[in-house]
Amino acid sequence: MELNAVIYHASMHLTEDELHQDDSTCPFCASFDRVPSYLLQENPKILLLTCLNCGASSASRMPTNETLFKYYNKYYINNKMQFEKHITFDDPPRFAKHLVKQISEKILEKNITILDFGGGDGSIACALGNQLNREVVEITVVDYSENCLNYIRGNTKVIYKKKLDEVMGQFNLVIASAVIEHLPNPNSTLIELLAHLQPGGIFYARTPSVLPLMKICSVFGIKWDFTYPAHIHDLGQEFWEKYFQNPNISPHFKVLDSRPSIVETSFKMHFFRTLAAYALKLPWILLGRRYKLVGGWEIFVQRA
Repeated sequence: MELNAVIYHASMHLTEDELHQDDSTCPFCASFDRVPSYLLQENPKILLLTCLNCGASSASRMPTNETLFKYYNKYYINNKMQFEKHITFDDPPRFAKHLVKQISEKILEKNITILDFGGGDGSIACALGNQLNREVVEITVVDYSENCLNYIRGNTKVIYKKKLDEVMGQFNLVIASAVIEHLPNPNSTLIELLAHLQPGGIFYARTPSVLPLMKICSVFGIKWDFTYPAHIHDLGQEFWEKYFQNPNISPHFKVLDSRPSIVETSFKMHFFRTLAAYALKLPWILLGRRYKLVGGWEIFVQRA
């Protein structure tokens, strides 16, 4: 029996020429202190390695840029998402409402700027802009798998970019939802995203945290599909809270909330999967960080 980590993409078996060589250092903190946690692929062997310094779990071998380009060109083709919005979330307005609860009273400007990194077609950022009810909303969406046209609609202006290094300036809100886990060189991108945050601005990240579930499933002979090479990192509570406790970072940022992530599916579209996701997250309310089977993590951080 095999379980899939997500519903929007499938794993892909990579060959030697589609992979970089083993890198013994953690891609987030450069530590050598990593231990094998899970076998992602045999022949060639790819392991999920957990860093004992920062808590990140990452693939032992990264896909080449050419491999990723080929993979993401077909990112939405194998599911019904090809006929819908190109985002990995069933109900963008529900997600937007979730974000508004955290940011509406902390970002008070009448004109608001949003950077949505890896935002697909920008549906989530646009839904958020509508719910914030500000005089002007300027949204920059960065996603190299999308080919969208810039537009102005009412009080909302949307600009699309292929690469983060094409983005200039700072923003009131930076969103990195379900994207950091895809990046072969994540630390430099994370630093750059935080640098795009205005003083008082808020950074939001959402990432998978499925390794504890994968380990439990393996005990019962169930293979959990990590959807490699789509996902190459697993980042839960330990990683995110350690990251913003780093003495080089902590003086500049305040963690507003760190918790199991919002469920990305809906009862209307994926009833049983959604029910299982809520059931898994519920015990965390009582047990806190002792409970690991949450499936995903999110964090809201404000720049000082």
